Amino acid sequence: MSSKNNTEVIIDGKIFTLSGYESEEYLQKVANYINNKISEFKKEEAYRRQNIDVQKALLNLNIADDYFKAKKQADALENDLESKDKQLYDVKHELISVQIKLDACEKEKEELSVKLAEAQKEIIRLETRISEMKENEAAETIKTPRKTTSRSKNSSDKGEKVSSSKSSKSGNSSKIVKEEVPVDNMTEVTADSTVEKTDNTSFEQMDFFGMNDSAATAPSDAMVNEVDKILSSLGDDNF
Repeated sequence: MSSKNNTEVIIDGKIFTLSGYESEEYLQKVANYINNKISEFKKEEAYRRQNIDVQKALLNLNIADDYFKAKKQADALENDLESKDKQLYDVKHELISVQIKLDACEKEKEELSVKLAEAQKEIIRLETRISEMKENEAAETIKTPRKTTSRSKNSSDKGEKVSSSKSSKSGNSSKIVKEEVPVDNMTEVTADSTVEKTDNTSFEQMDFFGMNDSAATAPSDAMVNEVDKILSSLGDDNF
């Protein structure tokens, strides 16, 4: 506990010794305030006409008035300070809430960034897969006509083979017919060969025995009779 300070002050021209726990500067400041009030009142003619007791009472009343006004102002400032403190507390609380929301938004942003990266990778993967499927489909489309062409070629080859086989069979049958013809009938074999080569061609277009086209167009009766003999000698079974 601090000790009391004894301080001599001058109030209205008189020396007083003030004792208190406050500092000497503070006590001198109080004495100066009272001297200023006394000097202010002495300037008033009505104050000077009053007796000493009234003067002291008026001085005390004015000092008390200053005190209550100062106290009212101090209370208003204190209330304002409390209100400011409350507002500051609310602002701090709101700031903390906003900071928490901001942290949550940052975290959500990071999660969305990760999901976005994964979605982009998935899009790239799907686009690559679609491109591969299109390429495969195009390749299959290109291969399909080739298969059809090869099948047509095979069919045509088979048809040629069948025709060849038929031709070979017909040739063989012709050979068999020729082999069965007697040696004496050379004229008949020559006529038979001419008939097979023409492949059912009309008699008007045949070149019998090396005749030209003009002779073949008008065959004689002897030639017709010769052909009939050849056909009758071969018989119906050889055709």
